[in-house]
Amino acid sequence: MDDVTSGILANHRRRYVLSYLEDCPRESVSVADLTSQVIARELVMGPVPVDPESVEVTLTRVHLPRLDDAGAIEYDRDADTVRRRRPDDLEVALEDSTVRIPQEGSSA
Repeated sequence: MDDVTSGILANHRRRYVLSYLEDCPRESVSVADLTSQVIARELVMGPVPVDPESVEVTLTRVHLPRLDDAGAIEYDRDADTVRRRRPDDLEVALEDSTVRIPQEGSSA
């Protein structure tokens, strides 16, 4: 795994975003939906309080732009949507990651 891929996967929210988009049947998702999914995952993962506004701000100002710059996603700021790209090195790294976001209706 190269340094760029390692840097992208170093943050739990970026891993959650990539994992959710990988498993999502839709071609693109709204930032609001993605934010809700990240919040749900964080609530499951620990007792730390989650501030929804803070999650959305860090996604839109930090994590989504970084993933977009790295070529992992397409982040359309005007439409407030995110679409997954599929670079081979990120696919392999994501498959090796144990972080998976349960889909709606699943018990994982």
